[in-house]
Amino acid sequence: MLLKEIFARPIGRDINPAVVVSDSKKDTVDAEIEEYVFTDELIERLFIMLETVLNKKTGKTGIWINGYYGSGKSHFIKFVHYLLDNGTTDLAFAALEKGMDSYNSMKVGASENVTLSNLKLLQKRVKSTQCDDIMFNVEDETDDGSQERLTRIFLNMFNKFRGYNSNDIPLAILLEKPLDKQGLLEEFKQQIQTKLDFNWDTDAADVAAFQLQDVLDIAKEVYPSLDIVSLHSKLSNEDSYKIGINATLIPELQSFLKDKDKDYRLLFLVDEVSQYVGSNKEILLNFQNIIERVSQDCKNQVWIACTAQQTLDEVSFGADGVTDVQDEFGKILGRFDTRISLQSNDASYIVQRRVLDKNSKGMAALTEMYSKNQDYIENQFKISHELYKGYQDQEEFIIGYPFVPYQFKLISHVFEAFQQLRFVIKEVKDNERSVLGITHFTAKEHAGDEIGGFMPFDAFYNQQFHTNLTNRGSKAILNGLELGYVKSNPFANRVVKVLFMISNLLENQRQTFPSNIDNLTVLLMDKLDQNKKQLQKDIKDCLLYTSPSPRDRQKSR
Repeated sequence: MLLKEIFARPIGRDINPAVVVSDSKKDTVDAEIEEYVFTDELIERLFIMLETVLNKKTGKTGIWINGYYGSGKSHFIKFVHYLLDNGTTDLAFAALEKGMDSYNSMKVGASENVTLSNLKLLQKRVKSTQCDDIMFNVEDETDDGSQERLTRIFLNMFNKFRGYNSNDIPLAILLEKPLDKQGLLEEFKQQIQTKLDFNWDTDAADVAAFQLQDVLDIAKEVYPSLDIVSLHSKLSNEDSYKIGINATLIPELQSFLKDKDKDYRLLFLVDEVSQYVGSNKEILLNFQNIIERVSQDCKNQVWIACTAQQTLDEVSFGADGVTDVQDEFGKILGRFDTRISLQSNDASYIVQRRVLDKNSKGMAALTEMYSKNQDYIENQFKISHELYKGYQDQEEFIIGYPFVPYQFKLISHVFEAFQQLRFVIKEVKDNERSVLGITHFTAKEHAGDEIGGFMPFDAFYNQQFHTNLTNRGSKAILNGLELGYVKSNPFANRVVKVLFMISNLLENQRQTFPSNIDNLTVLLMDKLDQNKKQLQKDIKDCLLYTSPSPRDRQKSR
């Protein structure tokens, strides 16, 4: 049986480690629901989100979701969207219910609210309550440089949600909205297409800029009561239409809510707010005011959930005005009664579940393999430090195979060290995203291997790993790889790659995982019946060949 035949999902499929909130392709949606890994923490956080938005009647309506780079914030808010959206809610709730099978309700700090009956109640509440969400990455949206830039972004996203122009606020509110209220917007669009040969949905801004009078004449034909003289003056003079939180955003939201049931909810899911704000005090104050006014004036029917890297007091600030910005971040924290942290995800568990889940045939084969070779499996991969563990039991073996548990922590430490040394591009970090990407790539490369063998650590040094090296990183290993003995000896090549990875660990990591012969032996093992003594000898021979001779060392002094 081949490795590719034991996995629950095709190992050759695309897995995008970086979830993008704007990606709504069907294949992406299905994968992001079906492959979401529910840790106890994530289940509890999803319950908090749903209960807060659906049931909370008083207090602030801001939700702050923080977590380090690559901790799954974007995937989290997308799953919230899937739970609330009519088209995906059944599939998402089914996935969450299945994920709850492994929830440990007996652990210390377990939430009493996380029960199957409460999940059913939440699902029923979602179906009986109209709840819409508007999800976007704030960094993807147009930045006009104004003090009210976030107000403009929220208005544009709200207008897009309503089916209006998402770039020109006056055009959306002064022209499209009145036509829509009369049920005439689609007819207007058709007339624009017929008479001006333009697609209003894609070309509205250009048409309005160059043929405004023609556009208004068509609008007048469709809706005779429209005052196109006044409209022309306002639409042709940007300064005549004031855009602000109190002048525009709140009135638009309140007008929208008038026709809604009191239990209606509108949730803004805003990704990467802290990245967008940075050290800009104006944007920060603008955001603070938006949260404050929405909380006060929209009767808990409009919610704003935003993601941020780290916690509010850990966001990196520029050199100028640091104290002022930090103080303002402290103030904005008070606008968020609900704070959700995603910092404690077990990256190795997430990675194994998304990439290495086994099908029934795979589980049967690995169960048999474990029962026949338990002693070998549990003892062959032992490392002297308890931080780096081999297989502890059958469950760990089945979920991790063909990788060994310690490898996920060690490759994460390699990424951490290499990032600090500037050996890898900035996107590579010691997080779930990077470990997921390299594990999936490595598993795909060995998909045609027969089961029975194990993934040696040097397998992580593959094309993806090499591509992510900076010029500085490539130079650091080049001398070793260019040695004549290494170029002609595949095993020596493996030794050099492993040494490159572990000899550059951070100082505290080298103390727990020194690059000695014993550790190199475990790292290079790829079979259960490996002759460790022979492997150690082979490693020593390689090191003797690749190290300077006594004469060379004398010359270099």
